[in-house]
Amino acid sequence: MLVPSPASSEPPSYRISVDLGPRIRSLASADPFDREPAEDLLAGLGDQAVPPLATALETEEEAVRIGVIDVLSSLEADGVAPLLLRRARADASVDVRAAAISALIARQDAQAAEVVGTALGSDDPRLYRVALAGCPRWCGSPGSLARLVELAFAEPVRWMGGPRAALVRAIADPARRVAASQAIERAAAARLTDEDVETRVRAALLLSDLQDPRALSPLGLALDHDLAPSIRIQAMVALGALGDDAAASALARSLDSLPPVLRAAGCKALRSLARRAVDGAAAAASAHGCPG
Repeated sequence: MLVPSPASSEPPSYRISVDLGPRIRSLASADPFDREPAEDLLAGLGDQAVPPLATALETEEEAVRIGVIDVLSSLEADGVAPLLLRRARADASVDVRAAAISALIARQDAQAAEVVGTALGSDDPRLYRVALAGCPRWCGSPGSLARLVELAFAEPVRWMGGPRAALVRAIADPARRVAASQAIERAAAARLTDEDVETRVRAALLLSDLQDPRALSPLGLALDHDLAPSIRIQAMVALGALGDDAAASALARSLDSLPPVLRAAGCKALRSLARRAVDGAAAAASAHGCPG
């Protein structure tokens, strides 16, 4: 592929055109010694790289297209955002669409708002997990907030922190606080009595972010049930931030039966309660040898 040379007063014999095809295809290489020089060259061309990269997005295989998007994401050039938006909307590959959405979010491009909302509603985790990174800025509609709450219950344990963190940021935003609180209230309150203990604890975690005292009793379930360690730790952190003297007593009773990592989290929660001057927390922390 020929790259147009800028206007120059030099003699024609001083100017060359370069076939960028081999370099563009090197973007798919797993070997950094092949890929990185190609990335550097294309990035260095700036605006001149956009036309050949646009052609590559239409003609090359998936791995090359993903590499092209990586290069485009760092280019401050006219025409980049529309190329990324086109890939985010309609590329045949989910992974390419996800890469394009991620690039638009990283560039803080206003056109990301459309694709973040669409991706968040997808059933494919490759898309909705990428979209979560754009939620601090673009997930303000009632539908998007309801979807975040849904994901906070549906996501596997290792991923559940993503939607919850997005909701916490929405609560902290005055423009979204009411809508986010209402979305949590509608979904979480009804699940506080769910037959599944983990579901009840997840509901309590969301309500604890609203400083809702209804969260306290179900959060305590995490102390005595064999749930995933990350959920139990989150519940202890929430108890430390929201709990009362009953929470301090429950934490103290559970400490000696907890494995070391969970015991450390329980101690931190007790110390948090002690800093809040909750009755019995300081004494319980000292009695159980909690550091700090």
